[in-house]
Amino acid sequence: MFVFWRLLLAHFIADFPIQTNKIYILKTKYPWGSFFHSGIFVISGALLLWPFWERADLWFFLLFLFISHGFQDLLKIIYNRKNSRDTVWLFLLDQILHIAFISTVFLLPLSLVIYTVDQSSWLYWYSQDKPVIYLTFLIGIGFGGSILIPYVEKLVKHLPQVEIPPQFKYYGILERILVITLVSAPGYWYIFTPVVFLVRYFSKEKYSAVSVLVSVLAAVVGGITLRVIF
Repeated sequence: MFVFWRLLLAHFIADFPIQTNKIYILKTKYPWGSFFHSGIFVISGALLLWPFWERADLWFFLLFLFISHGFQDLLKIIYNRKNSRDTVWLFLLDQILHIAFISTVFLLPLSLVIYTVDQSSWLYWYSQDKPVIYLTFLIGIGFGGSILIPYVEKLVKHLPQVEIPPQFKYYGILERILVITLVSAPGYWYIFTPVVFLVRYFSKEKYSAVSVLVSVLAAVVGGITLRVIF
């Protein structure tokens, strides 16, 4: 699981916080834009797996992910352009397929490698899966939720296109991260979760019921999942 979790973390980092509007525009305007984005994902994965750079199978697998991720994104863009079917179901399917391609690492000996260091080493945290899994959930739900919510709103409200309001995007990220942290923390920290939502009450921004429900539900489910895992 060592390699899988770090590649999954790299995927979420590249797909959400690092994928800026400019990169997304490049993907939609030029075929090479999808591979530029895919390259960012692979570089992120390589950096997270730096202790294994001497392994040839790591680089072959990263090349496979570079090609599969790039072509998948390119095909998705072509499909959307021809059919105008940019829906929440396509978004979820896209993420499932990306994770499925990463999961093929379990078919290789590469999936069995681990990295161990002495507890006194400053790299001890890196050798542990727990902080990596935690970061994967925070980024996947915290940042990814900003993309999921507009898709759900489009579905429920029958909107013509997906729109991501910046004022909600950044507050929503912080809210989901805080909720996940409180719900997943040992003990009774989850009782302070309602305090996080009070910010919405005093905020001057308006949030739809759908966006609030999806944001809260995703964060709570993520927090509970982490609590069960750990």
